[in-house]
Amino acid sequence: MDGARGHMVLYQLNQVPKYALQYIPTKTLNFQLWKNYVKSIKISPYIKLGHGQSVGSTSRYIYELANWNHTKKLRSNELLQIDKKDMQIKRIWTFAVSNGERENNRYFLNADVIDDNTMLALFHSKSKHRFEIWKITRKGNSFKVKEAAATDGDLISNSSQVQGFTYNVAHKCYYIAFNDYLFKIDAKGNLVNYYHFNAKREVEGLASYKSKIYIAMNKRAEVFDSNMAK
Repeated sequence: MDGARGHMVLYQLNQVPKYALQYIPTKTLNFQLWKNYVKSIKISPYIKLGHGQSVGSTSRYIYELANWNHTKKLRSNELLQIDKKDMQIKRIWTFAVSNGERENNRYFLNADVIDDNTMLALFHSKSKHRFEIWKITRKGNSFKVKEAAATDGDLISNSSQVQGFTYNVAHKCYYIAFNDYLFKIDAKGNLVNYYHFNAKREVEGLASYKSKIYIAMNKRAEVFDSNMAK
């Protein structure tokens, strides 16, 4: 369905034992353990999320670009601000990023939140065979955008969708994931290196913090962390 909806879940990793979440809710966990775990878990209402790969957070808020990766229409980008205290939507902004004619508007499927006023978003230009990285800055309800970097080429030869995108502030580099491939891009858009996970699984999201990169995998859902590689 257009503009897929779902629940967003927030939990404290250090309060829920590793692998325990896959047993919620099942009979594997007894009721007392379940009650103890859910104290550290918050769930949003049923909200518009898109395909869920443009999410990021700051100390107080979660931000989500509520996009949809099967859209065929020209449209604007919708940004949700969700309060971590109660997982309710506090604000919704709609903005458009135009590079010339309206039919060339940038519609972002992947983005990374830098702070409460700054987001980096990824756009694939099929006609120019490159990935563009746009810096989106918000002041109140106004948005300013500029192209921060662009790759020279499509990075991958098949039509795979981007499965994850993140910017590492400490090392000033971007990471872009396709299925089981991970590409490292420098601040200007140059390819630095790439890596292959021979695990017959897809990357489903990327994040980074300080010198760590976090990789979410599918089937089953797991999060790996790793020190930055050269």
